[in-house]
Amino acid sequence: MADFLESPVAPFFLAEFQAGPDVVTLVHPMGSYQHKFAVFIQAKLREQLHDKVHSLAMTNPQKFYHTKKDHILKGWEKCYQHVIDVLERKYEGIFRILITYPATVKLEKEEDNEKNEESVMEKCDIKEWIAIIDSQNCKLVFDPLHFNLI
Repeated sequence: MADFLESPVAPFFLAEFQAGPDVVTLVHPMGSYQHKFAVFIQAKLREQLHDKVHSLAMTNPQKFYHTKKDHILKGWEKCYQHVIDVLERKYEGIFRILITYPATVKLEKEEDNEKNEESVMEKCDIKEWIAIIDSQNCKLVFDPLHFNLI
């Protein structure tokens, strides 16, 4: 993943299983290629989502290459640090997107989305935005004809 973030050669990258997110891509504000933002997408296509906090954490670079008990996976330490270094050096911010369908994600409290999760902003000097796309709002983002494919 770090190599893709360093110098992308395709519009999307399917991250290695150990990394965390399912898909990584980049966005630029319209007309400005000098400003780059990384987009980390985690998709959970199922009826129910049992661990919404963990699913959202899969888009947090501070949790990439980590176990559920928050330890860096053995042998992945350099990959983790390389991703963090590239994000700090080359990107102005990140978008973290969790897609759940047909499940609906309701965060009980605002702190649920960061419970047991260190904020990216605490460790990196970059901005972050979080979006949750679920059955309640998916029609605002996706064409309803595509739901039959899922």
